[in-house]
Amino acid sequence: MELTIEGNRTRVTVSVRGRLTGRNCEDLRAAAASAVEERRQIALDLGGVTEVDEALVGLLVEVRALAEAQGGNLVIESPSACVLEALRESGLDGLFGLG
Repeated sequence: MELTIEGNRTRVTVSVRGRLTGRNCEDLRAAAASAVEERRQIALDLGGVTEVDEALVGLLVEVRALAEAQGGNLVIESPSACVLEALRESGLDGLFGLG
Protein backbone atom coordinates (compact mmCIF):
# COMPACT_ATOMS: atom_id res chain seq x y z
CA MET A 1 0.00 0.00 0.00
CA GLU A 2 1.16 3.49 -0.83
CA LEU A 3 -0.11 6.61 0.94
CA THR A 4 0.12 10.18 -0.31
CA ILE A 5 -0.87 12.99 2.04
CA GLU A 6 -1.64 16.53 0.88
CA GLY A 7 -3.45 19.31 2.63
CA ASN A 8 -3.85 22.76 4.05
CA ARG A 9 -5.06 24.20 7.37
CA THR A 10 -8.65 23.04 7.02
CA ARG A 11 -8.50 19.85 4.93
CA VAL A 12 -6.20 16.94 4.27
CA THR A 13 -6.47 14.34 1.54
CA VAL A 14 -4.97 10.91 2.05
CA SER A 15 -4.70 9.01 -1.23
CA VAL A 16 -4.35 5.25 -1.05
CA ARG A 17 -2.96 3.00 -3.77
CA GLY A 18 -2.72 -0.80 -3.73
CA ARG A 19 -3.99 -3.37 -1.25
CA LEU A 20 -5.76 -2.14 1.88
CA THR A 21 -6.07 -5.07 4.26
CA GLY A 22 -5.77 -5.79 7.96
CA ARG A 23 -2.05 -6.26 7.49
CA ASN A 24 -1.45 -2.67 6.47
CA CYS A 25 -4.44 -0.70 7.80
CA GLU A 26 -2.37 0.60 10.71
CA ASP A 27 -0.42 2.99 8.46
CA LEU A 28 -3.64 4.52 7.15
CA ARG A 29 -5.16 4.62 10.64
CA ALA A 30 -2.13 6.54 11.95
CA ALA A 31 -2.14 8.98 9.02
CA ALA A 32 -5.86 9.60 9.39
CA ALA A 33 -5.69 10.06 13.17
CA SER A 34 -2.87 12.58 12.78
CA ALA A 35 -4.78 14.47 10.11
CA VAL A 36 -7.93 14.56 12.23
CA GLU A 37 -6.02 16.07 15.14
CA GLU A 38 -4.58 18.81 12.92
CA ARG A 39 -7.45 19.60 10.56
CA ARG A 40 -11.21 19.65 10.53
CA GLN A 41 -11.92 17.68 7.36
CA ILE A 42 -10.28 14.54 6.10
CA ALA A 43 -10.77 13.13 2.63
CA LEU A 44 -9.76 9.59 1.76
CA ASP A 45 -9.14 9.12 -1.95
CA LEU A 46 -9.64 5.38 -2.34
CA GLY A 47 -9.68 5.28 -6.13
CA GLY A 48 -6.37 3.46 -6.30
CA VAL A 49 -7.30 0.69 -3.88
CA THR A 50 -7.05 -2.69 -5.62
CA GLU A 51 -7.97 -5.09 -2.81
CA VAL A 52 -9.70 -4.83 0.57
CA ASP A 53 -10.82 -7.07 3.40
CA GLU A 54 -13.16 -6.65 6.35
CA ALA A 55 -10.63 -4.43 8.13
CA LEU A 56 -11.46 -1.58 5.74
CA VAL A 57 -15.02 -1.16 7.01
CA GLY A 58 -13.94 -1.03 10.64
CA LEU A 59 -11.20 1.45 9.81
CA LEU A 60 -13.55 3.79 7.97
CA VAL A 61 -16.08 3.73 10.81
CA GLU A 62 -13.28 4.45 13.29
CA VAL A 63 -11.85 7.35 11.28
CA ARG A 64 -15.33 8.82 10.78
CA ALA A 65 -15.96 8.71 14.54
CA LEU A 66 -12.57 10.33 15.25
CA ALA A 67 -13.27 13.13 12.79
CA GLU A 68 -16.74 13.80 14.17
CA ALA A 69 -15.45 13.79 17.76
CA GLN A 70 -13.09 16.62 16.74
CA GLY A 71 -15.91 18.56 15.06
CA GLY A 72 -14.83 17.55 11.56
CA ASN A 73 -15.95 15.03 9.01
CA LEU A 74 -14.73 12.27 6.73
CA VAL A 75 -15.28 12.30 2.99
CA ILE A 76 -14.58 9.27 0.80
CA GLU A 77 -13.50 10.31 -2.66
CA SER A 78 -13.40 8.19 -5.82
CA PRO A 79 -13.89 4.80 -4.15
CA SER A 80 -12.71 1.90 -6.28
CA ALA A 81 -15.07 -0.94 -7.17
CA CYS A 82 -13.73 -3.17 -4.38
CA VAL A 83 -14.20 -0.40 -1.79
CA LEU A 84 -17.78 0.19 -2.92
CA GLU A 85 -18.50 -3.53 -2.83
CA ALA A 86 -17.15 -3.87 0.72
CA LEU A 87 -19.24 -0.93 1.93
CA ARG A 88 -22.38 -2.19 0.18
CA GLU A 89 -21.94 -5.69 1.59
CA SER A 90 -21.61 -4.23 5.09
CA GLY A 91 -24.65 -2.00 4.59
CA LEU A 92 -22.59 1.11 5.38
CA ASP A 93 -22.41 2.69 1.94
CA GLY A 94 -25.19 5.13 2.91
CA LEU A 95 -23.30 6.16 6.05
CA PHE A 96 -20.56 7.53 3.83
CA GLY A 97 -22.92 9.06 1.25
CA LEU A 98 -22.20 6.38 -1.33
CA GLY A 99 -25.54 4.58 -1.32
